[in-house]
Amino acid sequence: MSSAPQRRVRSGTRTRRGATPADITSLPDLSGGEIGANASKTGRIPLQDLTLEILLYAFALIASLGLRLFDLAAIPLSPVEARIALSAMDVMPATVGSLQEFGIRLAVELGGRSDAVVRIIPAVLGALIPLAVLPMRPMIGRTAAMVAALGLAVAPLLVDQARQAGGVGIAALAGLLVAGLMARAREPRTSWTLLMLAIAVGLVSGFGVFHALAAVAIVWAISARSASAREKGRPAASPVPAPTLLLGLSALLGLATGGFTDISGLGRGVFEPLGHWATALTTAPAADAPRLGVLLLAGYALMSAMAALAFVAMMARGRAVPTASRADELTVMLLVWAGIAIVATILRGTPDHAAMAVVPLTVLGARAAAALIAEAARHSRAMVLAGVAIVSWAYFLFTLAIGHVTSQDPVAIRYVGAAFRTVGFLGTTDEELRVSAERALIAFPIVLVLLAVLYFRQIATSAAWTSLLIGIAVVLIANEVHVTSNLTFRVVGNLAELPRAQQTSVDVRVLAADAHQVIQVLTINRKDRSFIVRPDVSDVVDWYLKPLNPSRIDVPTAMPAIRLLPATEQQPHQRYAGQQYQLSLTGNFRFENAKQVWRWLRYRETPVAPAMTDVKLWVRAQ
Repeated sequence: MSSAPQRRVRSGTRTRRGATPADITSLPDLSGGEIGANASKTGRIPLQDLTLEILLYAFALIASLGLRLFDLAAIPLSPVEARIALSAMDVMPATVGSLQEFGIRLAVELGGRSDAVVRIIPAVLGALIPLAVLPMRPMIGRTAAMVAALGLAVAPLLVDQARQAGGVGIAALAGLLVAGLMARAREPRTSWTLLMLAIAVGLVSGFGVFHALAAVAIVWAISARSASAREKGRPAASPVPAPTLLLGLSALLGLATGGFTDISGLGRGVFEPLGHWATALTTAPAADAPRLGVLLLAGYALMSAMAALAFVAMMARGRAVPTASRADELTVMLLVWAGIAIVATILRGTPDHAAMAVVPLTVLGARAAAALIAEAARHSRAMVLAGVAIVSWAYFLFTLAIGHVTSQDPVAIRYVGAAFRTVGFLGTTDEELRVSAERALIAFPIVLVLLAVLYFRQIATSAAWTSLLIGIAVVLIANEVHVTSNLTFRVVGNLAELPRAQQTSVDVRVLAADAHQVIQVLTINRKDRSFIVRPDVSDVVDWYLKPLNPSRIDVPTAMPAIRLLPATEQQPHQRYAGQQYQLSLTGNFRFENAKQVWRWLRYRETPVAPAMTDVKLWVRAQ
């Protein structure tokens, strides 16, 4: 009895003719497959085993690290960051995860006091978020996971929040790991150790992780009964190993107590952030919070939100999604997570909640992008490029038309209005002619684009809509990269960026240097060096002036050598000479009409000048 000859198949090395895109981006098993065997023999990964997917993950990780670590000290610490840093140095309390407190204290001890050192740990850990999609890769597909990793690496709000001393970047990393691992909790090869560590790190990183934990708990509780009913009669799944559970609980308690140093850190590091999260969802919003929340989502999460909506629409229509059912647990977890975070963003209007909403929206949108990529592979490249060209042309045409109409002095409106005056039926007064000219300038590109789309639909047939959707995706990606670059490279003094609407002026560093020089001169001359700071001056000066040991006194009993007062205060005494410094700047986002909203969305222009707070350093003649 003869058997058919068997061929040895080599995974992920060559692509046969007619292979699908999924074959090109296949990722071999890095832990024990062919790459592991070859690496154990040669000591390195063979180049022929490097796939496109591995290279893209490496690119996502490098880009994530670069964006989050570039010039971390460009902006001085904000008041919130200063309170976190001072809390880590046991100067003042702050509602922050104990991981930040212990991490900042350790970083300062190793690297010295600087703004970059305070932010380094959240930046590095937050930059690892592209790798957090790997546990959910078998559930959402290789392409979707790769797209999600790239999207999370360059998401504007995630980059910006990871560059601050808060724990939002760490919470996003931990929350995504928890969601992916919990969705696979019933599988026999679930990594319980990694799950326990992710929960532990998330709980001590601040309030942001509770968005993800709440969603996971809700979905897990709802599906537990149905899952037990389905698995009745089957062999019971292996329970959580006791050593793993002990390791996770030990890590949780150790991190929660501030690195095994302070048992009181359990309440300050876990329960206070939990109370902060619950308060954000249960208390009435401030007057401007809903408006700011909508602006945050529209200005910095547009691509993620639109892609997630496309995925929800595909599920509602029953369209096939790669390796995903219509209501799998991971999808429901991400939807609930996004809903909770969006509600918190609307109620509070702060970028930290908005950043936590970006994480699930990006993963959901990546699944729609994967379906779009699979559909585009069926059509010719020429048709796809034509669709991208049409959408790009339409985008620039609309931007030019609306941007000109909303400018301070639109010249074209005057010429078009003068032409309409000769017609007569489009208006007689100057106001009527101006309105008609505005409508014509906006309607003209719309008509041109519609004609181009209809013609493209006639010649492209089935590839038209797919090509146009890819063009829309390309425009959204370009806008996302542009917004991220502005938040990373051009943010100093740019108060039109809503996540950085409140900035500490770089003058505070000049103030600290000048005060240090004055103290040195007084020390050399053996003069009085008493330094008094008014309590109503921002807490940020305590971080920069801490080496000089100033005292917070409202009305000193004597005449101190140095006084730091608000700039509005008069000269305390004739013997004092003062120097004024800019302390902080605050942007204003009160828009009067839709034109101003458009100018901000497209050009980041605000109609009202920012508010500035100044202080004066007074030195007494001795």
